[in-house]
Amino acid sequence: EEEAIIEEVVKKIEPTVELTTESQIRGQKLYSKCITCHGKHATGKKSQKAPKLAGQYDWYIAAKIKQMQDGIWENKVMYPYIKKLSGEDIKDLAAFLSAYQW
Repeated sequence: EEEAIIEEVVKKIEPTVELTTESQIRGQKLYSKCITCHGKHATGKKSQKAPKLAGQYDWYIAAKIKQMQDGIWENKVMYPYIKKLSGEDIKDLAAFLSAYQW
């Protein structure tokens, strides 16, 4: 009796993003510094203890970054990357990340 060998190919589902505003385009450029920890598509990395950001609400992302800048929410790993972001930078980064669709 022959055994059927079934090969299952699992494709990792990545979120997609369509950049429709200048703010999102600027945010994508800013995000290039975040890829190492949060991943190419902002899906997060357990090994870095970095959460998924893709598709998160823009207001939530902006609030968390601001809280880290102000020392309300301490994150020593993130601080060097976000400490010099302007209000506009934060808005653009949040606009880019929230544009991801799952």
